[in-house]
Amino acid sequence: MASAYLFHLAANRPFPDGNKRAAVLSALVFLESNGLETLPAQEELEAITLLIASSQMSKEALTDWMRQRSN
Repeated sequence: MASAYLFHLAANRPFPDGNKRAAVLSALVFLESNGLETLPAQEELEAITLLIASSQMSKEALTDWMRQRSN
């Protein structure tokens, strides 16, 4: 679910401004509220979010990336 928040908010840009920030924050809040203590590094999240926003990363690739970091 966190990957869905991150992907759709960053890719679809529903707000006039702050879409990437809202996407990252939504994903992090979801992960933390569900007990995940090891969160991706800020630099990684920034890079991934930029890839999503520029249509260079698929939802499936993002989901795989997040699963690898949550184990």
